[in-house]
Amino acid sequence: MALILFLPYAHQLGTTFGLIELANLFSNLGDEIAFAGEGPYIKLAKSSGFKVVKLIEIPFKKYRKVVDSGNINFHDVKTLDEHVKEEINLLKNLKPNLVITQGRTSTIIGCRILNIPYISLTVSFLTEFYDLPYEIPETFSLFPLTKIPLLGQIMNRNAKRFVVSKAKNAAKAYNIILKKYKLPPIKSMYDAYAGEFLTLIPESRLLFPINDLAPKNKYIFTGPLQNRTDIHPIPSWITKAKEKDGKFIYLSMGSSSDKLYPYMLSRLSSIFNKKENYFIITNSCNLLKKELPLPNNVFLTNTAPARIMMQLADITICHGGKGTIYDSLLNKVPILGIPQQAEQELNLRRIKSLGLGDYILSTKIRLLSDKDLYIKIDNLINNNKIKKQLEYYSLEIHKEMQDLNQIIEKIHKTINE
Repeated sequence: MALILFLPYAHQLGTTFGLIELANLFSNLGDEIAFAGEGPYIKLAKSSGFKVVKLIEIPFKKYRKVVDSGNINFHDVKTLDEHVKEEINLLKNLKPNLVITQGRTSTIIGCRILNIPYISLTVSFLTEFYDLPYEIPETFSLFPLTKIPLLGQIMNRNAKRFVVSKAKNAAKAYNIILKKYKLPPIKSMYDAYAGEFLTLIPESRLLFPINDLAPKNKYIFTGPLQNRTDIHPIPSWITKAKEKDGKFIYLSMGSSSDKLYPYMLSRLSSIFNKKENYFIITNSCNLLKKELPLPNNVFLTNTAPARIMMQLADITICHGGKGTIYDSLLNKVPILGIPQQAEQELNLRRIKSLGLGDYILSTKIRLLSDKDLYIKIDNLINNNKIKKQLEYYSLEIHKEMQDLNQIIEKIHKTINE
């Protein structure tokens, strides 16, 4: 059977758990699985029973700085060369039949050098075929310029050209390294985010479509890759929480909201401690650096299976990451998003436009009074129009996810042949 090597960006839960889901499916078909990385979430692959080896990754602080500025490339020539050399050594040592990656754009070079087929998981927005309007989000570093008369109109009208131009410019470092190894250049960062064997898009085509120019045999929607098996322990308080009669607010700010998460937990605890029959359930994802005094209506755990939280949730308050968004939609739970970066804001703009929830920028949440925040949350929980929309989209997204096993079986068969 084939050996499949998975390369997540393991400093983030969102770019790790989907690969673990795929690894489980390939493993069930008999393929040998290995993971490589060094971020804290690589341990989830190990606890799932897979072989794990060490491989350098972009430091999280650098990652955070890059994404907060709205960029999609994390490398200069020096760091890219370092990552490629490490990957080549790993690939020569393991000799995988297939590499599957998410968020590790250096993979294209090592796999090209050694002629190893690879699959990239990437979201619709990071393909050249994204089919929704391009807008300058408020969380993007250049957004203040859009407030200037005429200039703002020009920027929004040419937002797609700007994004494409940045993607082409960012490819320069990759082409320097490719030239060093006497390989052809890439056109833009879209090539680095794509897979040369396949590009799998782990989301709903209904929510985030691509256009008909995308080769249908190369760009394949899998539906969201939500874990079918629990990779986190079930909280000890779950039975006690289920006995409560009231509304449950699920606070989930991902694995990178180190400042926003403690603020939101503290604020929501303060607001809803004074309200009867409201409870807060939350997973901290190691984001709490010190213990906070919390009231009795707060149920806190470090990590928890999404299915457990969604069994209770009447609303999700989140950062706008795709994983939490899809967990909520699949379980018909309305969303209040608090985005910190451009990608999260674009996700939540789409959620709002489809009538599935609302959002408040992280820079503006502190300006909202406790009373207004309570009213917004309460209105989202009790909005019948949103409930109707959630019924429709939950059903349709579940349908889209039904093709995943067939997709994996086809890849398995091809690689083993």
